[in-house]
Amino acid sequence: MLKDLKIKVCGMMEEDNLRNLLGISPDYVGLIFYHKSPRAVNHRWTTPCLRPSCL
Repeated sequence: MLKDLKIKVCGMMEEDNLRNLLGISPDYVGLIFYHKSPRAVNHRWTTPCLRPSCL
């Protein structure tokens, strides 16, 4: 039954936190790009950090 368990993490804002999170291999990661959201990501790091070499 646990094999069906999926992990989803949303609202990551800091690059270091996202890198650490990726180390535990969640099934899904949600990022918020709406600039008025208090959890919006910093656009300066999202493009290079989301490249396959980063993941």
